[in-house]
Formats: sequence, C-alpha cells, structure tokens
Amino acid sequence: MVLTVLASGPLAEVASHPAPLTLAFTRNTGLPEILLTAIASLATLNGVIVQILMAGRVLFGLAREGELPRGLGRLSPRSATPVRATALAAGLALGLALAFPILRLAEWTSGITLGVFALVCLSLARIHARGDPAPPGTFRVYRWVPVAGALACIALLIAGFAAGG
Repeated sequence: MVLTVLASGPLAEVASHPAPLTLAFTRNTGLPEILLTAIASLATLNGVIVQILMAGRVLFGLAREGELPRGLGRLSPRSATPVRATALAAGLALGLALAFPILRLAEWTSGITLGVFALVCLSLARIHARGDPAPPGTFRVYRWVPVAGALACIALLIAGFAAGG
C-alpha cells in the first residue's frame, strides 16, 4: 500500500497532502474521495459493532463462570443471545466515547489488546512449561513461539509508552 501511495504522484505532493491514501485512491480509481470516506466509515462501524458483541460475549462468559453478576450470564429467551451483557458493553463503549477523545480511546484499545495478547502468550508458555499434553486435534506450537509473541507484545507496549502514547 505504501508503494501505491508513493507512486501516485510526485513525492513532495504526496508528502504534503493531508490524506495521502485518499490522493492515491482518487488518482488510481478516478472515483470521488467521499467513496473512500464512506468505505472507511462503514468498516469502522463494523469494527465497533464486532467489538461490542465480543465484549458482551466476554461479560456473558465471565458471568457464567461466577466472576460477574449472574444477570449478565442470562440469554434472551427470544434471541438466545446475551442481550444484557451486550447492552452493558454498548453502554460502556458509548460512555467512553462521549467522555474521552477518540485518539486516546484508540491508544488505550491498542495497549489493552497488546496486553491481553501478551497475557495469552504467557499463559500458553506456562501450559507448555507445566508439560500438560495438548488435547487431540488442537493446534500446537513450538515452545519458543508464545515466549516470542509475549516479548513482541511487551516490546510494542514499551515502545508506545516511550513514544508518549
């Protein structure tokens, strides 16, 4: 993608353009800028919806395990989905979106995601270290893979903090 953007015009023009990807899109397709804006908006909205649904499922699972109030662990009799947990997740997302700038929320989301990935990798490394056999038919990796994954996530977190993020 970077090569396509850089090849879309003189370097000085690309570098000074407020939206180089949009410049490349309009030059290479002949379509209006608003179309790329609409596509990006729909993709972002889709991502937000998926995150809210996923968060609702996590809250539901935690409630089912007794880690959160029982009411969040109930399925709607009509739709067989965790409506209460999803509504809570949507309400939290809306509250955060109204309370904080979007850039700060994006930084937090990235940091939290990297932190979760690091914890998952460390958990897998611990399972490997204990010597627990993998259940039949599961995906297995070399011992170094989860350690490398955790180190990569932690390095990215440290780099983000060092850059002021």
